[in-house]
Amino acid sequence: MIQISYEVIKEKIKEQLKLSDEEIDSKIDKKIEDLSGLVSKDGAAQIVSNELGVKLFEVGKIKIKELLIGMRNFEIDGRIMNLSEIREFKTRKREGRVVNFLFGDESGVIRTVIWDEHIIKKVEDGSLKENDVINLKNGQVRDNSGAEIHVSGLSKVVKSEVEIGEVNSERIFERKQFNKKKIIELQDNEFNVSVLGTVVQVFEPRFFEVCNECGVRVKMDAGEFNCDEHGKCEVKYMPVLNLFFDDGTDNIRVAAFRDDVRDILKLKDEEVVGLRGNSEKFEEVKKKVLGEQLVLSGRVTKNEMFGRKELIINSVEEVNPEELLKELEK
Repeated sequence: MIQISYEVIKEKIKEQLKLSDEEIDSKIDKKIEDLSGLVSKDGAAQIVSNELGVKLFEVGKIKIKELLIGMRNFEIDGRIMNLSEIREFKTRKREGRVVNFLFGDESGVIRTVIWDEHIIKKVEDGSLKENDVINLKNGQVRDNSGAEIHVSGLSKVVKSEVEIGEVNSERIFERKQFNKKKIIELQDNEFNVSVLGTVVQVFEPRFFEVCNECGVRVKMDAGEFNCDEHGKCEVKYMPVLNLFFDDGTDNIRVAAFRDDVRDILKLKDEEVVGLRGNSEKFEEVKKKVLGEQLVLSGRVTKNEMFGRKELIINSVEEVNPEELLKELEK
């Protein structure tokens, strides 16, 4: 399913039908009421846009910044960067080879994974190499703790004559726009929300093993770690951090993973891993984190066991002083 935020849908409706914000909000609110509140605001907006005949995205040639999770059958030009070595993998279900690279254009970059042997052979014989500009058709954008283009047997990759300007390597592909909200306004199963608040409690991070090649979580089997894609593998440790976040209207439990843990704790990757099994060191870090004001963005889930909302984040930003002043004025 393609993930597209409420605000993006509204903009598409405004662009194509020239309706006002009030008219659009009224139609969406009515749809939620008609469905007895059983659909999220994002979901209601998608239903309304479909009923109005609005095209939320164009299947055709697009830029990296226009990609959305779940997209297929698109066409895109970009430059190959950071091309990896070809790696072999073997699992109980299948075996083969894989190669990945960063794919970039003027709007940003996205990790791209090639599974198709015919395309991999082009990399092997030098027909496709680093810095080449390529045209990619019929990939699929997947969410794997971050967005990735996956290239399979249905995809086509050829060299392109299109001129690509300077790649915006500072902008990693952004999956969605975030809606600024107060914690008390958050709804169950709501995507793409952004909250400005204060860290009021932090718990010692937990760590789990992931494949050193693809970053997917692995389990111990017969004394060895095995990845579904790469078979027997070396592992690295990825952190999970839980905290409580408060914005004056309410507080919410937050779960952070991977790079977001590093950004919250303001540590390097190796320093985060150094907290594993080291409670004394964590207490030192915790003192510096409590009271920090941040902007956390992600999705809201319902913890059925405790009957509470929780925020699973995928973006951390330090608070802009000017933005904080505007919020306080409101």
